[in-house]
Amino acid sequence: MKENVFITGASGWIGSRLLEKMLINQFNITALIRKKNATHLELELKYRNLHFIESTLEKVDEWKQNLSDIDVLIHLAAKVHTYSKTKKEALDFDDINHEATKKIFIEAENFGVKRGLFISSIAVKDLNKEKENKIEYAYATSKLKAERFLIELNKTSNMLIKIVRPVTLYGGEDKGNFKKLYNLSRFNLFPVIGNGKNLKTIIYYDDFAESLLNIVKSSFLSKNEILTIGTETISMNEIAQQFKKNNKNLIVLKIPIAPLEMLLKILNLINKKMSLKLSRQLNTLSQSNVYELDEGSKYLPSKITLFKNINLKNEYIRNELEK
Repeated sequence: MKENVFITGASGWIGSRLLEKMLINQFNITALIRKKNATHLELELKYRNLHFIESTLEKVDEWKQNLSDIDVLIHLAAKVHTYSKTKKEALDFDDINHEATKKIFIEAENFGVKRGLFISSIAVKDLNKEKENKIEYAYATSKLKAERFLIELNKTSNMLIKIVRPVTLYGGEDKGNFKKLYNLSRFNLFPVIGNGKNLKTIIYYDDFAESLLNIVKSSFLSKNEILTIGTETISMNEIAQQFKKNNKNLIVLKIPIAPLEMLLKILNLINKKMSLKLSRQLNTLSQSNVYELDEGSKYLPSKITLFKNINLKNEYIRNELEK
């Protein structure tokens, strides 16, 4: 008999893809979403092994009874990574990503859930003590605090807990950096800051969803509490060339770092908020973000999707048309 699984964030970008895969594999799914739409109603009619609950992470007391008889908790839902600008925004990250996560896993333990899977963020790897105290890093800090709590809980709990850190995701209903670069490329322009040799570790969204499914199927046999999931590491030059392959009119514009830094200093005197926003974007484009994949690699699909084989136009246009 297939296991009973409780998923938060089941209507999100990754959650909806994972939900589809788990239903095909005949798991019995209880899914927490904010509000049902026509698609959710159709899914419930199609699959007898699916039940949606309408609520939010913060209102765990309203739906915690649904954790009874659950074998696996998959906690995907989160307030996602925008840089916070105020103390209130920073507190919102902590309330949702840290405090609500604590309550959910405590209730899961109380109801005898056997295994818990927490989807964290690779952003925690780039934190240090100084950044942890800054408002703009509240997203990553909230995820790190949740991780620390779960690691301690795992030492005494009967529930086995795994933490998953996905690297940069792309494809599907992506709203992150790759989608932003694609939107910019529609104006036939692709900026490369510096020499373009900086590296990024990435994974296709469907491969990540498949990896989560494989982790659940594995019964958490891995010894490691924290798994980093990714497929390949490529340079910004390689990323630019793939965009160009999908758009023959694209101009790859290489911009030296030094003049940009000077412009940012001038802009900072005029408009600090704008300067900070541009500085973050430039850092994203110019920095290397490379991560060891090691044990997480064994959960990847047998056939992974390589970035060089993606038709970016078809990928992003198709999903825009499907909405």
